[in-house]
Amino acid sequence: MGQLRFLVAGASLPLLAISVVGCGANVHAPDAAGTASAVTTSMSAPVPASHEKTRSRNLTTVPASAPPCTATHLSAHGGRQGENMGAHMDVLLSDDGPAACVLSGLPAAARLVRRDGSVLNTKFTEDPANLVKAPVLLKPHANNAGDLMLYWGNWCGPAPGPLQIQITLPGDRGTVSASVNGPPDYDYVPQCIQPNQPSTLQILAAYGLWR
Repeated sequence: MGQLRFLVAGASLPLLAISVVGCGANVHAPDAAGTASAVTTSMSAPVPASHEKTRSRNLTTVPASAPPCTATHLSAHGGRQGENMGAHMDVLLSDDGPAACVLSGLPAAARLVRRDGSVLNTKFTEDPANLVKAPVLLKPHANNAGDLMLYWGNWCGPAPGPLQIQITLPGDRGTVSASVNGPPDYDYVPQCIQPNQPSTLQILAAYGLWR
């Protein structure tokens, strides 16, 4: 998606096969429907090559008086692009409320939902050693002011069709829903790398704009 993206790159294909599927969890292959699990710590996605550059430039100072963002005042949209046989996903968030708010903290959960309302069976994960976090001040009606980056890997079920993502904000601040069929990007579906491992949905970065 151009300037908002850093690439999940720099890994050889043998390393990718290890990274995408996680740390050897002994589980059955995901079926086409189910519920997303709670957050777990996992190395389920390739480490983005530009993490070190991003760490040094995404620290953001936000006013202490600014309230946290809640789902009722947020809108979002996103898309998916192929990367290392998985799907790099950007979810862009905007403040539709009357005043500025701060978007910070990691989502408590995220899940992918089909058009018919059924939930894809994915494991929601994070990798603290490589996760990039930066609070962002969303100004009222400023479009695409925050960016949540995720990596969806190892989908071995049938083609899911159009998808939405449901993001549960921390601190009981509600759940934001967004189409993730593009723009930005489009509606890439990850390849099945290891059928006996779960499909993963991993947070890469929240929420600064990675320019």
